[in-house]
Amino acid sequence: MNKKVTNMFEDIFAAADPSEKEDRKEQLFRAQKQEFIEDLKSRVSDGVVKGNIDVPSKLFNFNLDGIPVKNIKKVNGFVDISNNELTSLKGMPEVVLYDFYANDNKLTSLDGAPKEVKGNVYLSKNPGPNGKGFTEDEVRAKINVRGRVTC
Repeated sequence: MNKKVTNMFEDIFAAADPSEKEDRKEQLFRAQKQEFIEDLKSRVSDGVVKGNIDVPSKLFNFNLDGIPVKNIKKVNGFVDISNNELTSLKGMPEVVLYDFYANDNKLTSLDGAPKEVKGNVYLSKNPGPNGKGFTEDEVRAKINVRGRVTC
């Protein structure tokens, strides 16, 4: 976390009024989200992300429609979008060189999922198309997975 975000975090606990604490939490949320987006953008070159995409839990659960950086084709690392109440995989990279984590979201479809994951895919605690989660066959039919599939 940068110094601005750290100071905002400390200010939340210094606020005496509960409504002021909520306002400061919202400011912190916006600052963290912007910092994440700027960091990710700085690591994208010709559609390839250097390193991982690791979305902090519940950071983007307000109207998120995929990763907020467009035209990412490949990630030279892992992607972790777990615990974010996502309903869509729109905007995910086409290729992930390591693991793809999308546990504990609200996914009912694999539309927009990476076409290829060279590691493992983790999709547990999602409703899936029938409310009972995804099956390994459904995942492998949509994603070329070289490793394990955990649903």
